[in-house]
Amino acid sequence: MADYTNKAQQRMIGLIECLAPHTRTGLALADVAERMEVAPPTALRDLKNLEAVGWAQQRENARWAMTAGATQPLLAIRDELHEAMNEINRINIEYLGGEN
Repeated sequence: MADYTNKAQQRMIGLIECLAPHTRTGLALADVAERMEVAPPTALRDLKNLEAVGWAQQRENARWAMTAGATQPLLAIRDELHEAMNEINRINIEYLGGEN
């Protein structure tokens, strides 16, 4: 079976998971590199890629943190689920008179 994984892409997902719990305080580059088990230049390149799409930023204190932009896909999922729930409720009322 073919292996479709990509090391760099997997590392970016790991970086998001690494930064997410530290959105308020941020992480120093050295801490990111240590947690990701990569060299600081690799961590910086990945952080700069997240920054380029608006998902991370380096703060004035030099610590890196996720931005509100990173939440946009999650908000889209929430909105889609809300619409699906509304559709289920509409069908329930239309066909079952609102009863379970």
